[in-house]
This record gives sequence, structure tokens and C-alpha cells, in this order.
Amino acid sequence: MMNTLEKEISPRRLLLRSSLRPMEKAVEYKRALTAAKLEKAENSYGDITDKVVPDFGCGCGTLSVAAALLDSASVIGFDIDPQSLETATLNAEELEVEIDFIQCDITKLELKDSGYCSNEPSI
Repeated sequence: MMNTLEKEISPRRLLLRSSLRPMEKAVEYKRALTAAKLEKAENSYGDITDKVVPDFGCGCGTLSVAAALLDSASVIGFDIDPQSLETATLNAEELEVEIDFIQCDITKLELKDSGYCSNEPSI
């Protein structure tokens, strides 16, 4: 039974466009895992709500959208691929969440040690 103070994202809310070839069951499973990861980060550690959440290698924006749905202060998605960023932007617009997307090579960024979210690579 879930504590009423915990936040939850329905995997169905994450039925987003993908810039990858559709593999329906695998994509559905990955989105359910994504929701669970972000829910755990928020409900166990308070790492999402009212925080700035960078998403490195954001792809189609699944983690970015999930963080925005969990009331982050702001979300910034970074990716090198313009097609992925276009898809991520459409997903954010469709779910009416505000996310900043930046095209860049994240290996060139100079970052201080801080928290971030990133999904494992898709094959």
C-alpha cells in the first residue's frame, strides 16, 4: 500500500513518441522502469520536487518528462542528436510540461559534482 504522501507516475503518462524504432513491449517496459526510478528518487530521497534536474543524453525526453511530472523546479535535457531533441520537445508539449532542451556534446561540458539523471543507453 502506497503512502498517500508519495508521488506516483503512471507508466501510461509516459507513452511518448520515440526517436528509436518501435519495439512495443521493450519500450513499454523501459518507461515503467523509468517511472519507478524517478518515483524512488523522489519518494526515498526527495531528489526531484523543487530541484533543478539535468537529464544528460535525454533522447526522446522520458526522464525529463517524468521529472517535470514530479514537480521539479526545472528540467534541462541535453542531447547531441537534433532529431531526438525535436521528439523530446514534441513529447513535452504534448504533456504540457515545461522543459529546456539543449543540443550539445555533454563530454565537452565542465560540470561540478552534483546530482543528475541519465538513463542507460538503448540498443
